[in-house]
Amino acid sequence: MNIGNKEGLLAKSKWELITLLEKMDGELTISQQLYLEIAKKYREQSEQLKKYEVDSNGWDNTQSKSLFISQYPEKRPWVQRILFLLKCIDRPLQSSEMIQYLIEVDRELKHSHNQVGYFSAFLSKGVKYGLIIPYTIKGIRGSFYLLREWVDKENTPLPEYRAKIQWY
Repeated sequence: MNIGNKEGLLAKSKWELITLLEKMDGELTISQQLYLEIAKKYREQSEQLKKYEVDSNGWDNTQSKSLFISQYPEKRPWVQRILFLLKCIDRPLQSSEMIQYLIEVDRELKHSHNQVGYFSAFLSKGVKYGLIIPYTIKGIRGSFYLLREWVDKENTPLPEYRAKIQWY
């Protein structure tokens, strides 16, 4: 019924008005309950999505990013910095991805004239000593770099880390 029609409401008896109001109150209560259920589901799903959220630079979540920034070993040798990055990100990375992450926190790399060449020398040193393992995928340009504990005896990524390799 249209409540805006004053003449129709005035013509009704008190009992009819009371039953109409009770009916509308019941409909409103049901609508409120539906709204609360939907809002609860939305909050739950939003919380679940936050676990898997990746920001524009590829950070899995804000905790790993803040940990990386707060504990970044800028005074340590470059190979240790690269190892620290891989441990924080917890997935194989290409050198270009590593540079993107490190530019945020490392002044040396940020102000380097040739960032790729500068970084490449240190990455090669880690590979040479067997601390960082390169892994190439046919058809994808460049290598993915993994920690030694992420590969088996044949230097093939463990299934868990193979699934984490991201290419675009």
